[in-house]
Amino acid sequence: MKKLLSIISIFALSLMLIGCSKRITLENKTYETEENIEVIQVNDINMNVTIKKSNTDKITVEYGTAKEYTLYVTYEHSNKSLTLRREQAKSMFFNSYDFDKNAETVITVPEDTEVKYTVAIDNGSISINNVKAKDSSFRTYNGSISLKNVNASEKVELKTDNGSVSLNESEFKELKVNVGNGSIKLEDINVEEDLFTKTDNGETRYENVVASKIESESGHGEQILRSVDFKVIMSVKTTTGAINLSLKGKRSEYLATASAGTGKVSGTTEEGTKNVNCRTTVGDVNIKYLG
Repeated sequence: MKKLLSIISIFALSLMLIGCSKRITLENKTYETEENIEVIQVNDINMNVTIKKSNTDKITVEYGTAKEYTLYVTYEHSNKSLTLRREQAKSMFFNSYDFDKNAETVITVPEDTEVKYTVAIDNGSISINNVKAKDSSFRTYNGSISLKNVNASEKVELKTDNGSVSLNESEFKELKVNVGNGSIKLEDINVEEDLFTKTDNGETRYENVVASKIESESGHGEQILRSVDFKVIMSVKTTTGAINLSLKGKRSEYLATASAGTGKVSGTTEEGTKNVNCRTTVGDVNIKYLG
């Protein structure tokens, strides 16, 4: 009997820990405010998040909620912050919820409003378009991150454990990108100070990128960096993968060094003072100058 009770107890505990996946239907809601918002936070939700320019003078939050999965918006007058978060379930079971794949939270911000964003979600993609930002961070554990036409006067940090990061036609004071498994793509990007990108597994691509200092790292993946310019120093490193780098300016401007382990190296020079170093363990290094 004791053995049977023990088995039942273990089974019940397993159900509590594992929980169950429950399909739920979300009710759409909208929150609007004309307050002077300086901080927007999105915490602990499991759906896509889009932030984009508004055609009005109001900040609007469109989101889905349900009895089993309650989201709510709060405004804190003291620090002028707007927060969207999930109410923690009171059940002792760790339920997971199955939404429609297109479930999305959409935040619209007036064109001239500069906001500090802190977005941290578990599952879902983050998309930012046509907005101004202060010191901001965007994080998802499973999902892609994309920014287009973003103007940030302070540091911006992007991080995803599983998913790609894509940035287009944007300006930052400082930019830091970290990816676990996924590619990184930067196109038409201007960074006033430091630019740092790193992916553990995935390809890195730059196209027309300018920064004061550039560091690009990859564990396993090719680095294809085209039409790149920097003021101070540039470092490109990968363990497994080729490095193909094309630099704005003449060869005589650069002090370019490289090592390729078992691969081949071409394009190094000691003619100038702009310091660039490329290093890979397995793969070739090719450096070109665009004149």
